Amino acid sequence: MARPLLATLFPHLTSVRQPLGGEYAGRREILEQVPFAMGYGVETGLLIDIADLVGLERLAQVDLGVRVHRNRPLHELSAQAMEILHVALRRANVEWQPEWSHVLQRPDLEPVDAQVGERPPLTTVAQYGG
Repeated sequence: MARPLLATLFPHLTSVRQPLGGEYAGRREILEQVPFAMGYGVETGLLIDIADLVGLERLAQVDLGVRVHRNRPLHELSAQAMEILHVALRRANVEWQPEWSHVLQRPDLEPVDAQVGERPPLTTVAQYGG
């Protein structure tokens, strides 16, 4: 889901080798300025927002070696894909349509409520002391 979305909506980010690598780091003063999507869309949102904020040329990719992840069946990954889709559409300024759902309906499986909410940038939160 991530690579086709980036290629379609944010082609300038296709040089990122692992857009869903699961590990990232950033300078505090940058991370404080961007919203954090909930759920599995967080990496996609951070990649798009930070590249937009500071420029792709200021992002670095580091090879952390091989990570072995437990493979999951497709029905477990579909809710994650929905969360990533919602983040990408929001970042692409696609106007939200009321008929779009955040509840994933699948034949013969229970509905899944995808996490499509977002936390605001810390610098916009009055209680944040910085």
